[in-house]
Amino acid sequence: MIGLSEKPKCEVTISLVQDIGKDVDDPGVAGVYRAEGSYCKGRPVLQHQGGHFMLSVDVEGRGWKVESGVGGDWYLRSGSAPSHCPAHPRAARSERQGGQTHWRYLNKQGGNTESRGISVQ
Repeated sequence: MIGLSEKPKCEVTISLVQDIGKDVDDPGVAGVYRAEGSYCKGRPVLQHQGGHFMLSVDVEGRGWKVESGVGGDWYLRSGSAPSHCPAHPRAARSERQGGQTHWRYLNKQGGNTESRGISVQ
């Protein structure tokens, strides 16, 4: 168990298939995210290698999301947050979200799309 005073050793890589890269509101969300030392809802906050995006649990604690800063505009969302790692296989799923089974992305039209083309490892 990690104490909240300890910096978690967590690194996640998000990849998008080419079709999503063309349709997602900002394709720069793909890349490596590393724990930066803070927490949200008891889970680590991860910073994108380029510094523009954060990966954290949403304020309700319902799922992981990539956003322009904690509490900012979201680009990718998981269905749940079952562990301290957004790459957990169950994170994509949600019974609340009408049986969501994959991560969702914000598309250029302002809607959101569920896709199996988002890889979080």
